[in-house]
Amino acid sequence: MTEPTAKSNVETVRGLYRSFADGDLDAVVDTWDPDIELIETEGLIGSGTFRGADEIRENVFAGLANDWEDVSVVPERYVDGGDSVVALIDWSGTNVETGKSAAFRGAHVFDFEDRKIVRWTSYADSALFNEAHRA
Repeated sequence: MTEPTAKSNVETVRGLYRSFADGDLDAVVDTWDPDIELIETEGLIGSGTFRGADEIRENVFAGLANDWEDVSVVPERYVDGGDSVVALIDWSGTNVETGKSAAFRGAHVFDFEDRKIVRWTSYADSALFNEAHRA
């Protein structure tokens, strides 16, 4: 009898995006180490480094929910680096206040320890994102 194999880090990241698309943030958080660090692109409105699930939920996910509608983050390609996984993404959404849409290609880098995400670094086109905030 063979033992079940652990889920690969790429499979974990795929599941994270599926959960996000389904609006299941608890399942997203389940992929994280308790001390996760999320680094948003410098120059992006709302950018910064956020630590822990509560701070990320309050500052990143709540901001997305309050400021954007029809947000879509579609991974186009995964690059498996073992303990680091890169997802090349297409991001789009419409700013609630201005009604302007933004769409750009970006990347997320996920660093793992013990099968949990310990660092999530986001690379985005800050000019396109920020322009949608301007009336």
